[in-house]
Formats: sequence, structure tokens, C-alpha cells
Amino acid sequence: MNTTRIAAGLAALLAAVCAAAPAHASVDEPTAGDRITYTFFSDVPDNQSLTWFDANDDIAQNTSPHLPERDASGRYWGTVTFVSQSTYQSVVGSIQTDGYLAGCTAIVNGTVIGTKTATGRYAVASCSAVD
Repeated sequence: MNTTRIAAGLAALLAAVCAAAPAHASVDEPTAGDRITYTFFSDVPDNQSLTWFDANDDIAQNTSPHLPERDASGRYWGTVTFVSQSTYQSVVGSIQTDGYLAGCTAIVNGTVIGTKTATGRYAVASCSAVD
């Protein structure tokens, strides 16, 4: 058998396997292609601010955010979800409440990597992989 044909066949097989590989999919070191979700919650629907690293690993902020959903316990919540476009994706989010309860959960590819809750007037909670 011709070694050139074997090498070409192995190269084609390797290319097919690499093309079918999923995104980086690491919760420890998120990168381009990984799905990032932040869930923010509070005891009031209208809050001071939300801050997070966006798909390009730039800081994004929403001042005076409204949390549109309400759960059975009475907490208000909302999410920010995107697919990372950055080679090095920071996963850090925070919320400052206008009430007495603030919370944040950071999720990478469906896996919770950090949750924080804070209480007190105008509380601030930050969530990240280093929680």
C-alpha cells in the first residue's frame, strides 16, 4: 500500500474529527464558542445596576435595570446570555439592588460556576468562577 495514500487518508480523518469537535466547552477557562449566562435576582424589580463581561470580554453595564420575571418566592430575576467571541472570556457579573437583596449566578455551558447573594440596603452581589 502506498504510504502517501495512507498519510493523505489519516490527514483527511484528522481534519474531519477536528472540524466536528465542539467549542472549547471548559467551565474553568471559557473561550470563543462557549455559552455564558448570568442570572441576576433581587427583592425589587427596578435596581441600581447590572455589570458583566460581554461576548467580546468587554465590561457591559445596565444602569437602572428592570428585572422582568418573578418567582414563587417573590424574587425578581432576569438573565443575560451570549456565546463568547473572545479567546479569553472573563466570567464576572454583579448587581446592585435598590432594595435589600441582590444575587447573581454565573453559568458556563450549562454548569453553574458561581453564585453570590448579599443582603442589606443597596446590597451588591458579584458572581464569578472564583467564588
